[in-house]
Amino acid sequence: MKARLTTVNDAEGVFNVQKMTWIDSYPNKKYGVKRKDIVERFADEKKFIANTRKKIEGYGKDICGWVVELDGKIVGFSATHKNKGKDLVGAIYVLPEYQGRGIGKILLQKVLDFLKKSKEVWLEVASYNKNAINFYEKSGFHIVPGTEGKHEIIKGKFIPTIEMKRDQ
Repeated sequence: MKARLTTVNDAEGVFNVQKMTWIDSYPNKKYGVKRKDIVERFADEKKFIANTRKKIEGYGKDICGWVVELDGKIVGFSATHKNKGKDLVGAIYVLPEYQGRGIGKILLQKVLDFLKKSKEVWLEVASYNKNAINFYEKSGFHIVPGTEGKHEIIKGKFIPTIEMKRDQ
């Protein structure tokens, strides 16, 4: 199983992985995050795929992404970008039914290799996504106190977030 660079032709597969992973991971009664809000976020598939394609077209020296395919189906993707002062893991998503098979580790390693000259690598994660937090902690990241924030799902609806950091 290998990751390869993302191409514009992967936009629909990347969209599908992100949508299905969000629907599986982010609904949370305590924080008022409803499944219907997540579904609404991804409702305009054509627009979302077009935006994904545009992002992929912009990949280059400072922004990059990878996908893992199994049997011709994209089952995971990652994206990263070098930022002045803060190099970031932009995303790592693996379809729920493929999690636990090492795909996330492969994708994270691609990100870390891309950011190998970085002193620190940062990411944002839903504060209640214990599976993702555990994955990142096992990979050398730690929660940075005082970095609580929120990520907008749709207008007026948010997921509470925290930031994590790994020293390279």
